[in-house]
Amino acid sequence: MSLPLKRPNQASIRVACLGLSRTGVSHTGSSKWEQSIKQTLIPRMKKARNAKEPTESLRPAAAWWDQHVKQHPELRTEDFQSVLLKHNERVQDLIPASELLVYNVAEGWESLAEFFGVPIPKVPFPHVNDTQSYRMDRDLPPLQ
Repeated sequence: MSLPLKRPNQASIRVACLGLSRTGVSHTGSSKWEQSIKQTLIPRMKKARNAKEPTESLRPAAAWWDQHVKQHPELRTEDFQSVLLKHNERVQDLIPASELLVYNVAEGWESLAEFFGVPIPKVPFPHVNDTQSYRMDRDLPPLQ
């Protein structure tokens, strides 16, 4: 028995992010993404694993990573660039081009607003997820 593809009362939606980790297919390039993973998520998971008494924030972080790796075993690697490239290729094969926005955050609001058919917001585009902020917010030492 096959399920109907759309319920009669289902709202129309577009996929805003379908991705690995926190980046989805919105990225600035595979080498920069790999560098970010190695400077943010990996040190955080090592800290969580090595903590004799993990803090409240480290316990769920380690559990999240374990679950994420279980769902995406390809993340058991040092070659995150190939993981991202294969993932993006899979997404682009699955989603029709007319329904997919491959987006670089450096583009700001314009292409996002156009894709979703909404006006461009009158507020500056946020920039809140840089490597140093991530590390500082999670008690990781700053990068040199």
